[in-house]
Amino acid sequence: MFDIRLRAFTPEGVKGRVLPTLSVASTDAESATATLQFSTTSRVAGRLEAPFVVGLEYTTGGKSWSRPRNDLYVVLADAENAADQTDVMTFTAQSYVGWLLSQAIVWWQPADSDGRIRTFNMTPGKLVKKLIAEAQDPGRGWAPMLTTAFTDTADSLGQAWKADDQIKMEVNLWRPYSTVFQSWIEQGHFEWWAEGTTLMLARLGTGADLTSKVTLGGPGFESAQAKTDFKGTFSTIVLIPDKANATHAFNAGADTRFGALETSMSMAGVSDQATAVRMAQPVMKENRAKKLELS
Repeated sequence: MFDIRLRAFTPEGVKGRVLPTLSVASTDAESATATLQFSTTSRVAGRLEAPFVVGLEYTTGGKSWSRPRNDLYVVLADAENAADQTDVMTFTAQSYVGWLLSQAIVWWQPADSDGRIRTFNMTPGKLVKKLIAEAQDPGRGWAPMLTTAFTDTADSLGQAWKADDQIKMEVNLWRPYSTVFQSWIEQGHFEWWAEGTTLMLARLGTGADLTSKVTLGGPGFESAQAKTDFKGTFSTIVLIPDKANATHAFNAGADTRFGALETSMSMAGVSDQATAVRMAQPVMKENRAKKLELS
């Protein structure tokens, strides 16, 4: 008998208790942009305060439970009552590692002569490891829980990177990693997935999990309006004035349970960095922590 369940996890990916649920459904579970919707009673939901991480587990009838690829999800908004049942609360979650990758951006480095772009000529493994190392540097502090399982010369399956996998291109600064990675995937350089908090890369067309006969899927879902919402929260912002070099500011007091969360902001008509920082203060204050909707 096939069955699935949810388990609580810490932001670091450490297992917690099994969560009592009334229903669990996933969309594109084999995709790095997977979403998950689950419902539970109001009593259980009252102990779950966004943001938090959950993990998907399945069994095919034995005593053991397994974890599929892309098993971790992050819930960024509190649940709402189901339309037809006052005691049923519904949560919507998204891929945890996919979300983390959307919270880091491509920064300028001292070795780069251009203040708008960076030029790369590396294997996918070397380039992705380089970008992750830059973001996890103590000066930035992004996603310290994220690890990788590939090298400069081989992918996560042990396959050597080939000459046509090489990434030779210019990349605009201040773009999220998730956007940049997606462009490289679409251009045929690699494919990726996550196992827990470990990022995996494979040569294009070779990453399918042939060892598992389980396919998880379901209909699409829309997220309900939340009482509390962690979306948009950031701890570091890169400010890009029209007439001055980009600068960055740290959002003092921001929630950092997931490590640093980065974003960028273009500032039309601003001619100096001090003005940019001053004008960004209302945005920083609004997005320092989850938003609470009182009713």
